[in-house]
Amino acid sequence: MPTFDLGKIIGPQGPQGAQGVQGKQGVQGVQGVPGRDGYTPNIQVGQTTTLSAGSDATVTRRAGSPDSAPVFDFGIPKGADAINAGDMYKSIYDPQNKAQDIFGYVDSEISKSGVTFTLTCNKSGTVFSLTGSNLPSTGFVPCVFKAAADFEEGNTFTVNNSAYTIATSNGEALSYKAFVKNSIVPIVLDRSGKTINFKQAGGVLSLSATSYIMVQCFTKNGTFTAPMTGKYRITCIGKGGRGAHGTKVGTGDYELLGINGAGGGAGGAGQITVQLEKGDVKQVTANGTASFGNLITATAGEDGKIVKNGLSSSTTPGASGSCSGTGVTVFTPNAATAGKNTPVSEYGYAEGGNGGFYDDSDCIFLSGEGGKGGDITNQIDGIPPAKPSPSGGFPFGVGGGGGGYRCYSIPFSVTGIAPVPYYGTGAEGGPAAVIVELLTN
Repeated sequence: MPTFDLGKIIGPQGPQGAQGVQGKQGVQGVQGVPGRDGYTPNIQVGQTTTLSAGSDATVTRRAGSPDSAPVFDFGIPKGADAINAGDMYKSIYDPQNKAQDIFGYVDSEISKSGVTFTLTCNKSGTVFSLTGSNLPSTGFVPCVFKAAADFEEGNTFTVNNSAYTIATSNGEALSYKAFVKNSIVPIVLDRSGKTINFKQAGGVLSLSATSYIMVQCFTKNGTFTAPMTGKYRITCIGKGGRGAHGTKVGTGDYELLGINGAGGGAGGAGQITVQLEKGDVKQVTANGTASFGNLITATAGEDGKIVKNGLSSSTTPGASGSCSGTGVTVFTPNAATAGKNTPVSEYGYAEGGNGGFYDDSDCIFLSGEGGKGGDITNQIDGIPPAKPSPSGGFPFGVGGGGGGYRCYSIPFSVTGIAPVPYYGTGAEGGPAAVIVELLTN
């Protein structure tokens, strides 16, 4: 039968046939050969190179390094250069546009915060040195410090080695012992004005040296108890001497011979300023000698004297007293006088001597005039001290005037006369006194 080669003819794809039945599972194959054991490599860091800014970082395994210890080289780019190096942008340091120095702003805010700074206090000589850290540079700064010593007049202050002026709330000088050692002292520093302001000084009594408060005046022995802590001025004035009496010095043919009395000497006088604590007790004498404890003593002036020796009789004024004590200001009295100092007889007279006295400009408690000697114009007796001191007080300590003498004749009958002598009495001097004044507390 003949055959025909029609070539390659592709007809349209027919529909998919139905899935065939799953075949049987094949036989399990033979197990393969086991693999080799693994290992952990010891990675090594090789060279690190700085790359240019903006480059990508690189990590490269070094060729030939073994798997067990591979070596990796690193490349790290540097940072970009700064713009306007060294300057801080205003947007950083002043984000709220306060337009002020940042450090001044911080100081100002600290001072507003109510913070109280604790300062360290040391004292060398008369200088208190206060030191502290982080103090605001301007404005008022509240501080406290523990006192290294008592405060005394003449002390000064420095704050962080800068001199500061002391100020108080009442404008007065800071008083003695305004604070004492180990006390906690509150202050306010005026950093701009460089003053150190003490809160506790207001209302403190402080008087000048020419002002005074008389606390007590003793004219007899007693005891003084300080009513408060402060500075006191003590004035001691010894008793003034008595003026001598006019005296008969003749006998026999000179029966009527007499002489005047000399004036008494002024007592010693002086003054001292001392610090006393409240409750301090001092014994006071004012019985001739005037003294205040063992601090100051003024002795009495001596009485006027007469040395009888007939026609050669004489008068001797009383010597002035003295004053002593450490740190005492001594007021030197003016001497008493002898008066006429000549014996007289019939129809004669002799004035008494004047008592010693002081320069009243030295002290307001001293009188500038002693007792006056007796005479035939005013009175024959010596005159006691009468001129007040500048304070208006009694003339303490001045000497008494000496008695005068006179002799004159009076008729005792129609035809006769008789001489009559008069002997004046010497006057007492001013009493002793101890005067206590308060100057400051």
